Amino acid sequence: MDFVVELLFDLIVEGSLELGTSRKVPKSLRILAICVFLLIVGGFIVLFLLITIAIMKNSGIIPGMAFVVLDLLMLTGLVSAIRKKLKQRE
Repeated sequence: MDFVVELLFDLIVEGSLELGTSRKVPKSLRILAICVFLLIVGGFIVLFLLITIAIMKNSGIIPGMAFVVLDLLMLTGLVSAIRKKLKQRE
């Protein structure tokens, strides 16, 4: 079951990023694909941000800093993945 969920998630995320950066696809579909990609990845970033706030509220600032770093790494990874895909198509 875990393999199926991972396969579907990978297919949706990678497929929407690939579809969103391809010039062969109509612009309306590209915008929709990028929105799906940003919604999924942005949801994870917001989830980790909420976990960070809860940890900082209950345990203090030091344990929550690990999640702050993880959240920033995810955000920079998202930006770099989109930039890499956009530079590949040029």
